[in-house]
Amino acid sequence: MGAESSRPGEYEEPSLPEGVFEVRISVYYLDMTGVSILNSVGAGLTGAYHSGLVINGDEWSYGGHDQPGKSGVYKCEPEVNPDYQFNQRIIVGRLQARFQQVQRVIMATAGSPDWSGPQYDLIEHNCNHFASELCWNLLRRRPPEWVNSTAESMARRRRRSRVEKEALKLAMASYRSRYAVAAASPSADAPGARAFSDTFTNTFELAYQHYRDEGLFGKALEAAAAEKVEYSQEIIDFSILPRDAEDIVAERRHEEKQAFAVVVTAAKTAAHAVASAARQASAARAKQPQEGLQAWDAAWARESAPLLRDWKEAAVFGKLLVAFSEAPVPGTPEAAAHAAREQQVQAALSTAAQEASDAAEGR
Repeated sequence: MGAESSRPGEYEEPSLPEGVFEVRISVYYLDMTGVSILNSVGAGLTGAYHSGLVINGDEWSYGGHDQPGKSGVYKCEPEVNPDYQFNQRIIVGRLQARFQQVQRVIMATAGSPDWSGPQYDLIEHNCNHFASELCWNLLRRRPPEWVNSTAESMARRRRRSRVEKEALKLAMASYRSRYAVAAASPSADAPGARAFSDTFTNTFELAYQHYRDEGLFGKALEAAAAEKVEYSQEIIDFSILPRDAEDIVAERRHEEKQAFAVVVTAAKTAAHAVASAARQASAARAKQPQEGLQAWDAAWARESAPLLRDWKEAAVFGKLLVAFSEAPVPGTPEAAAHAAREQQVQAALSTAAQEASDAAEGR
C-alpha cells in the first residue's frame, strides 16, 4: 500500500468489510501565495507540503487562527482543499473500529488545547504534525517522514538556537552571581565574563557539529525522509492497539533532548575552564609595566591559544573535568585536572610576564 494514482477527488476507496475504514493522507503542495499565514515565510520552504488525514469520507486538517480556546482543526472534502494544490495520496492503513470510536478519537484530538488555532506554528506545530498525530492515535502509524521533513529541518535549527540562548543565559547568570565584584562602573562585568560567553558559544557550535556528524542531530531523520515507505494491507483492530507501541517521533525528540544536554554540558565545561584562565590573566596583566603591555598581550595570546583549543576539544569529547568551582574537592579527578590546568596557565603567564619585562626594559 502507498501512494495511489487517480485525479484529485475522484479516488474510489476499495470495498471493505463493514466496520473497516481506509486511512490515508492527502498531501498538497504548499501554496505560498494562497494562504496569508504563510506569506511571511515565502519561498524558503522549498519542498514543503500541507497534509490532512482522510477517513470515512472526511479530510481532517489543522490551521491557525487567533481565537483563544477554539480548535484549529477543520474538515473538508478529500483531496480538494481549496487553499492548496493536491500532490498525492498515501494510504497508510485499514482500521477496524466502530464509527463512534473513530469519531471519539478525532474529536478528542481536535479538542485538545494542543490543537487550538493560536497554537499553530508553521515550523514546529503545523498541519503535518496534526495529521501525523491523528494517524498515530488511530493506527499507531506515522506518515512518511518526507511529508514534513522541510519544516522539521527548520524546526531543528530553531530548537538549536533556542536551547543555546536559554542555556547561555542561565549559565551566564550563574557565573556572574558567583564572580561578581564591586566595581566603580555600574557597567563593569564579572571578570572573565566575556571569555565565558565567547567560549560557551564556540564550544556549543563545535559540540553540536560533532554530535550531528555522529548522527544525533538530523542525520537519522534525513535518512528516513529519503526512504520509501510501504504500509502493509493488514487490518488493524482499534480495540487492541498497543499502548506502548514504539513511537519514532517521541523517541527522536527524547534522543535530541539528551543530545542537547551533552552539548550544553560541553559548552559550560569549556567556558568555566577558559574563564578561570581569563580571570588569572586579567589579574596578572594589571601588574605589568605599561611599556610592556603590548608584548604581554601578544605572548599571552600565543601561549594560551593551544591551551584553550585543547580544552574546548576535550570538552566536546566529554574529557574535560571541571568542578565548576575554584576549590574542587581534594583527591578527586576534577581536582587533579584543575591543578594540571593551573600549571599550564601559570607557565603561560610566566612567559608573558618575562616578555613584558624584556620589552619594558628595551631588551
